[in-house]
Amino acid sequence: MSWAGTDFKSTLEARLAILYDVLCFDFEYEAITFNLKVCKGLSAEINNRQVYTPDFLVKDRSEHVIIEAKGPEPTEQEELLLIVVRNFFGFPAYFQRYMFDPYYLTFDKHKAPCLEGMRASRTSPTVRWIECRYCNCISRGVGAYAGPRNNKTLTWTCVWCGKAEPNVDRTPKLLRAYKIAREYDFHTKRAG
Repeated sequence: MSWAGTDFKSTLEARLAILYDVLCFDFEYEAITFNLKVCKGLSAEINNRQVYTPDFLVKDRSEHVIIEAKGPEPTEQEELLLIVVRNFFGFPAYFQRYMFDPYYLTFDKHKAPCLEGMRASRTSPTVRWIECRYCNCISRGVGAYAGPRNNKTLTWTCVWCGKAEPNVDRTPKLLRAYKIAREYDFHTKRAG
């Protein structure tokens, strides 16, 4: 699939590029390659790989974030690669899964706390793109339930300002961007 002059290896990657363009994210496709040979003490399945090139490098305000497009559930080796990127190279690293349930950006199972009821997979707590009205930006948000015991509300905490709000993962701007990315027709070069 091709979008904006770049050929992508999968439709999901191309759709994520459309999403990032619509949201005006500064991003690059396969822009960075990590040399795994410099990492000491890795498991054999990771050590057998010489390098790792993640799908996207996305600028989230002042921080570069690694995004790996992932349709099916990540394998343990894929999750370990994101741990290596985070621990050895210092980048926040996430899987972004499925355009059909487009809100999910998931932490690897080894480094994130378990968030009740908010799993993108059996092992992965959820982080989503949110529109923070305090920061006035679209950024990453961590989900958690808050409120009285019998009336808990899912809220999202902005990673930048620390403010928590409900429903900021489903604002009109975000829903429109997901719809455009999901419905784009690569043959006619038009949205839905």
